[in-house]
Parts: sequence; C-alpha cells; structure tokens
Amino acid sequence: KGVSERNTMFWRSFGRFVVGVMLTATFPILIAILFAGWILTAWLGNEFFVENGTFALQLLLLGVAINTLYGCIYQLMVASGRSSLVLKFNLASLVVLAIVVLSSWESLVISSGGYMWVLWNSVLLLLGLGWLILSGRKIVG
Repeated sequence: KGVSERNTMFWRSFGRFVVGVMLTATFPILIAILFAGWILTAWLGNEFFVENGTFALQLLLLGVAINTLYGCIYQLMVASGRSSLVLKFNLASLVVLAIVVLSSWESLVISSGGYMWVLWNSVLLLLGLGWLILSGRKIVG
C-alpha cells in the first residue's frame, strides 16, 4: 500500500478511536455534569456539601471530559515517538496554573480546584490540538 493510502487508513482509524472515546467517556461525563447535585446527594446525603460542592464537582467532571479528548492526542504523541512533548506540555500547563494560583491566592474557594483542573486540561488540549494541526500530515510516513 502506498503512503497516501496508509495515511488515509491511519486517520480514519484515529477518527474512529476519538469517536469511541467520546461515546464511551466524554459524553457520559458531560451527562454526569447535569446530574452532579443528584450524584452528591445520593453519595453523601449531606445538603451542606451538596450546596457547596455541586459546582466544584461539575468543574472537576468538565476537566475530566476535556482530559479524555487530550488523552487521544497524548496516545498519538507517544505512539509517534514524540513523548518528550508530553513533558513539555505538562510543564507549560504547570506554568500557566502557577501564574493563575499565585495571582489569585487570596480569592481561592472550594471550586478553585475545579477551575484549575479545567484550566490544566484545557492548556494540554489546546497545545495537543496545535501539535496535531501543525504536524498531522507528518505523523504517518
């Protein structure tokens, strides 16, 4: 098979993988966000924690949903021998997170952890998408 045909087969396969991840992980997590209050009520049965923790749980779940999408790109980076990018992307996320935490230290609340998790995974996903767009045609040779 020629390079072009292998490339097409690879991207079709990767696309099916991403759709599978979205159907089995991302979408169920997004649905769980809608029921976060109910989940906390069923789990803890404490109205104080439900009132104060629902939004934080929704943010944490959103961060996990974002991470499922980045996970697809992460696997592609590792499989294509670009695992050093994983470290670089994590360091970039750490720098962004450190700046945000240090600049908002006085106003951190219970949902701040959720915000940080969403931010961390959003930076990873954006960097991963940038890498995928810029080097996508070079991944398969």
